[in-house]
Amino acid sequence: ILHNNAGGSTLNDGPVTDAPIEEFWRCIKLDLFGTFLCSKYGIPEIARSGGGSVINMASNVALMALPGRDCYTAAKGGVASMTRSMAAEYAADKIRVNAIAPSTTLSDRVKKLLEASPEIKAVSETHLLGLGLP
Repeated sequence: ILHNNAGGSTLNDGPVTDAPIEEFWRCIKLDLFGTFLCSKYGIPEIARSGGGSVINMASNVALMALPGRDCYTAAKGGVASMTRSMAAEYAADKIRVNAIAPSTTLSDRVKKLLEASPEIKAVSETHLLGLGLP
């Protein structure tokens, strides 16, 4: 099993017109390129062992809008798309590739983000059962 679990957003994220270019590349490198790189070197080992599973951490924002977090949503959208492509590519090698797309988990980092961003706090309050707990 390969579990690609790195990711995250910062207060520097924002709309395309406001977010620093460095923040965009930080998100892409951490979320999307990190998943790519670990898979690039992990999948051959999984194939040599006769098959297995790759689990990528996407996010619910890969499938929905999250105002003020364009860098993060782009990166997680890329993870979701790459997961679909990888699933088709490596099925013949008996390698399952799936993504988990959780919603927000109310960690200490997320609490700070909610305090600093009214837009994200408003979106978080629309969850039917509330935010996930660590």
